Amino acid sequence: MAISLVELAEYVATRFHEGQFRKHSTSGAARPYIYHPLKVCDFLIDNGIYDENLLASSILHDIVEDCTGHITFDYGTITKLFNKEVSDLIYWVSHPEIVGNRTQRWVEYLKHYRQAPDKAKLLKLADRICNLTESLEFWDSVPDCEKNFIRKVYLQESRELSQAIGSVDLQFKANINSLCFKIDEISDVKQQSYYGDLYKDET
Repeated sequence: MAISLVELAEYVATRFHEGQFRKHSTSGAARPYIYHPLKVCDFLIDNGIYDENLLASSILHDIVEDCTGHITFDYGTITKLFNKEVSDLIYWVSHPEIVGNRTQRWVEYLKHYRQAPDKAKLLKLADRICNLTESLEFWDSVPDCEKNFIRKVYLQESRELSQAIGSVDLQFKANINSLCFKIDEISDVKQQSYYGDLYKDET
């Protein structure tokens, strides 16, 4: 029996994210990184999206940017193993290489995402929703310094992302805004600005 693109994507992503872990959990036990891309795929399916290329891309979406190890996974390899559309979707949801501080890079990232095809926009929104959901779910285990980053930077970027590309799916846009509100609501981090430190040029 031939393996489906989604099954192949799960196998490849599990293999290449091996040894990586998500940051937080309620029990303190590290969760394999593959937890996140599979959540993104499940989220799309739960919202009635069954496009095989999009689902495969959702599982593979971090494989170029966030893979560790001795093997580099590039877009050419993805095209050979899967197809050009899967490779293109992953390209569009990945950060382009931009020189500058976080603010400058984010402005360019938004330009990149605005130019993306609708499927890639759906995937980027789903990715952000799952990241926000995970932050909310494991909020008690997030260090205060990271809570500050999430509230002062990540939530603002999430709102800007939903404003920039959210018209592709108004429910996804509403989900992001609702999650941002919930995180703001439960957070007890002191209201103070960390932009000076957070947006310094990275060395």
